[in-house]
Amino acid sequence: MIKRDLWKVWLLPVCIALVTSSGSELQAQGPTVAQALKIQPRQSGVDCDQPKEGDLDSCSIDKSSKRFGMPGYVVFDGAGRVLRQFFDTNKDGSLDQWSYFKNGIEVYRDVDSNFDKRTDQYRWLGSSGTRWGLDPNQDGVIDRWKMISAEEAAEELFQSVRTVDVARFKLLLPTKQELEAMDLGGVMTDVLNENLQEAARGFERLAREQNQVGSRSKWVHFGSSRPSLVPGGQAGIGRDLVVYDHASAVFQTGDQYGQLSLGTIVRIGDVWKITELPQVMDGQSVVNNGGLFYPSESSSPMVASAADPTDNELMSNLFGQFDELETALRQAKTIEDINRLEEQRAEILMKLALSSRGEDQTNWIRQMADTVTGSFQADRFDKGLQVLASNVERLKKEGVDLEGDYSRWRIINAKFSKAVQQGNSKERSQANDTYITELEEFVGDHPSSTFAADAMLQLALYSEVSERDGAEKAVGWYMKIQEKYEGTDAGRRAAGAVTRLTGQGKPLRFSGQDLKGRPFDLRKATGKIVVIHYWETWCDACIEGFDELEKLKSKYRSDLLIVGANLDSDRKQLADFLNKNREVSWIQLNSPGGVEKSPLAIQLGVTTLPMTLLIDQEGHLIESNVPVEELDREIQRLLKQSGVAAGPIQNRRK
Repeated sequence: MIKRDLWKVWLLPVCIALVTSSGSELQAQGPTVAQALKIQPRQSGVDCDQPKEGDLDSCSIDKSSKRFGMPGYVVFDGAGRVLRQFFDTNKDGSLDQWSYFKNGIEVYRDVDSNFDKRTDQYRWLGSSGTRWGLDPNQDGVIDRWKMISAEEAAEELFQSVRTVDVARFKLLLPTKQELEAMDLGGVMTDVLNENLQEAARGFERLAREQNQVGSRSKWVHFGSSRPSLVPGGQAGIGRDLVVYDHASAVFQTGDQYGQLSLGTIVRIGDVWKITELPQVMDGQSVVNNGGLFYPSESSSPMVASAADPTDNELMSNLFGQFDELETALRQAKTIEDINRLEEQRAEILMKLALSSRGEDQTNWIRQMADTVTGSFQADRFDKGLQVLASNVERLKKEGVDLEGDYSRWRIINAKFSKAVQQGNSKERSQANDTYITELEEFVGDHPSSTFAADAMLQLALYSEVSERDGAEKAVGWYMKIQEKYEGTDAGRRAAGAVTRLTGQGKPLRFSGQDLKGRPFDLRKATGKIVVIHYWETWCDACIEGFDELEKLKSKYRSDLLIVGANLDSDRKQLADFLNKNREVSWIQLNSPGGVEKSPLAIQLGVTTLPMTLLIDQEGHLIESNVPVEELDREIQRLLKQSGVAAGPIQNRRK
């Protein structure tokens, strides 16, 4: 088994694959600074740096091949920060990836993923969020979300109401395939289908007839507490679901605050989807949506105000100060000013938390934790983690003992990820040791936290890949997770890892479906040596092994069966890859969800990619993670043990 530190696993290469009216062909001289900065994002509302006319002389543009190892152009401002990156990722002479930056950080990217000189993907990155939109007909309008968070889905819904955009709203409703992936069972599926039909029919009328959200209304924040986990097996539901069962959102019109009741929203893979018609609350309305999985005990009126139990004037002042700070941060030029303003923003968020109650208070604490740790990781708030830890203690002294585990979890991960991204080898190794210690302490101090399972999985993963601990300690962690979280995705994933790590020499159970939906069961492959190769199309290290796998397939023919276990969520992306790489001719199973959610990964607790398993002719597991370059030797050994001559079939004696 390959041994790695956790930070090295965390840094596994990710390959992510624009065209504008200015053209996409690479030019010998390249565009001028002014020409490059005239090219704008395909999607509207992108907040990226745009120098004023008088500042253009201090900007510069360079060919990117020398500095970044990829053809294209990079635009810098007078301080040397990147403003734009235009890349030719497949080196065919045309630009296909155009990136836009804010304060030196990439915040948006337009992509031509199939290299036909027309954009088909739009990604928001960094401080702009996580949205990833797909545009297969390449008309500039997003047709499907590949990734969108609960907060972003809520804001999309708000904007749909504000602009009476029915198509934008319908993108937030689950597709037929997504409904099937939820595995709700007959009764729940019928209920959800009825809700979705009502939402599709009634949205335009709702948006036109309501009088709370108008052209002057602004999005404020997602107004719900922590999500709920609906365990698989409950009420006929086939798998764990993560939901906000009573989601809401706060908006502002002038100096008044309003609220949208979003109902139940659910996570399906990397996207959050709306499951019913929203309500625009008017202060006296009774909430009649939400509660699909956990019905409310009462239907009390929801007042359309972000400051129900507190002084509205105080909250209005705090919101005003917050907006002013946001504007000042966008205009700040020096790192000293940015750090000072970030600290002031954290203090306003703290005051908003102290001045709120119930779910609003929880949300403000979480927003403070998210904002501070995000700014820390972006090198905009050097002492952000100390400020956040201090604020958590202040909350406790004020009698608010909420979300301490959330803030601590964000601090631990922000510290680790920044060290991994920016530190040298020694610093990364030290950060790795600190991370493991802090995870162990977190599990001890917060055993019931929503994040305890994630922490334990990280500890198990570390033990599995580290030379210091090894499989025995990893199995111990996985068994604890299996016992404590039985019936959940985490519990099933841990159980699969226990099977994989303790199953050497034992019969292995493994099954899935190929790209045409045909079943595959390892038990029916008896008599052949089987190689199971876990991979995804983004994983360079996975694909690097394909040449060796193809050689082995040709060399051993009927003695060897190679099975690809692909975890990609985008079936079309996988199909396009296989069409372009016809040499990948072995069986391909697919189950979306990546290492965290794919049933293919969960059944054997796969934690990293690539992962390659070797099974003998009797279906016994021989190696649970063998490097591809060592497979030939191991296959020859197994053939020799079974009395079959090793080597190509044509060279064997009859």
